[in-house]
Amino acid sequence: MFLKWHLIAVVASTFLAIVVSVYCLNAGHYTVFQNLFYFPIIISCIYYLKRGLVFSVLLAVFYFFIIACYTADLTVIHEAVIRVGFFVAIAGVLTFISLQRKRAEHTLYESEERFRAVVEDQTEIISRLRPDGTLIFVNDVFCRFFGKNREDMLNTGWQPRTVAEDIPEIERRLSEMSPLNPVIIIENRVYDANDTVRWMQFVNRGFFDAGGQLIEIQSVGRDITGRRQAEEALEKSYAILKGVVESPREVVIFALDPQYRYIAFNENHSQTMKRIWGADISLGISMLEYIKTPEDRQKAKDNFDRALAGESFTLVEEYGDTALERRYYEDIYNPIIDENGNVLGLTLFLSDITDRKYTEDEKERLIVELKESLAKIKTLRGLLPICAWCKKIRDDAGYWQQLESYIRKYSDAEFSHSICPECLKEKFPGFHGE
Repeated sequence: MFLKWHLIAVVASTFLAIVVSVYCLNAGHYTVFQNLFYFPIIISCIYYLKRGLVFSVLLAVFYFFIIACYTADLTVIHEAVIRVGFFVAIAGVLTFISLQRKRAEHTLYESEERFRAVVEDQTEIISRLRPDGTLIFVNDVFCRFFGKNREDMLNTGWQPRTVAEDIPEIERRLSEMSPLNPVIIIENRVYDANDTVRWMQFVNRGFFDAGGQLIEIQSVGRDITGRRQAEEALEKSYAILKGVVESPREVVIFALDPQYRYIAFNENHSQTMKRIWGADISLGISMLEYIKTPEDRQKAKDNFDRALAGESFTLVEEYGDTALERRYYEDIYNPIIDENGNVLGLTLFLSDITDRKYTEDEKERLIVELKESLAKIKTLRGLLPICAWCKKIRDDAGYWQQLESYIRKYSDAEFSHSICPECLKEKFPGFHGE
């Protein structure tokens, strides 16, 4: 039943996104509805993994298709291409993280099962040895781990087989043991009873006589192979995730903790902060410290607080030092929420829309100028009632006006009176004869 709800949510959100998209496109809006596509993408990638990724790619292609069907504006098409790439990148990141989460859960489950079994038999391998390495005590777990009888190890000079390249570091760390520093923790690799390499953490405590001479070492070791493998897998996962985050060349991405400190950012964001604020940013530093103008700093803080309160939203904002450069960005704010519902920070995805904004502003300016020019043009239209004899014209109020007055009132035409040759001959025959 739970899985059915996932499917219903994907279908419902997809249907809603398509319906709203068609409605907005018919109304001539091209940038209002696209955020609705994130819902089916996020749900499908989180719960359906690779199948969700395939669905998200197809949905992104469909988004581009409907945009292309409604407009041939290259600016809108270009933004749609960027948005498609953004959809695919987000889907890839979410799918990757979800897969890693599934694997981690599976690995954790297996580790817990192994850990439970080991705890029941005591997990630590415990030994005591002289400064020369001779074992004088080992517990049962130690014997089972290395596959040896206690008699074969005590006072015989036998030592666990260690990976050769780890030996110099072990000797160096043990040489640092002293009465003032009696505990040395070392992580190194050893071969177990099956000749398998295992990562071990040994807590070594030295015992000294009254003269400060080392007389005995107690070593408590535990198997940390799973942890080391998880760390190595995490490093690989981080490298892959970083590659995915860095891939959208025109998208700025960064994440902040609840104190507005950087916990991650891509190269585009680093370059953007250098460009508009002249700042070389670093992890662990509050982003607000890099924003120089008080107005922009307060605006950014207010928006961060909204996201940290659990709100997701999109804004078009202008940022930048006036002495350097101010740019317009479409900013997508999202909280980072763990599985318990706690807000751990926030993420921002920014697209530089400065060129588009300037184009839109110039378009609006030209429209205003055109309207002002049209408002100055007066034209006469329709039927004009005019007297057949005196040539007066009746206006809308029913009054008869001279032809010159009427035309002058309803147009920009002016009159300069003269007399035509026919009228001159008729009205002034004598003058005409001369």
